[in-house]
Amino acid sequence: CRWRIRDLRDWILNRFDVPYTLEGVRGLIHRLGFRNLTPRPIHPKTNPVAQEELHCEFGTLSMKAVPVPPHWRSVKNNAVARRENNSASV
Repeated sequence: CRWRIRDLRDWILNRFDVPYTLEGVRGLIHRLGFRNLTPRPIHPKTNPVAQEELHCEFGTLSMKAVPVPPHWRSVKNNAVARRENNSASV
């Protein structure tokens, strides 16, 4: 059930006989801690299993789709080489 501010204002007037402006009702419900929440629509063909699979695989897929710049490869290769040299000397 969805209440509009205007409907709530009319309900308050009928129930408590207290007149409010629309802004007054907005302020009142805000002070009482209520928020305007609207549910997002869900498409009838939504497949939650496929969404979860995509969520799990997205990092891998995005790394494959975006090429690594050449200068990043050299930095990574140098770091790996230094690590291997340090572990060999120990």
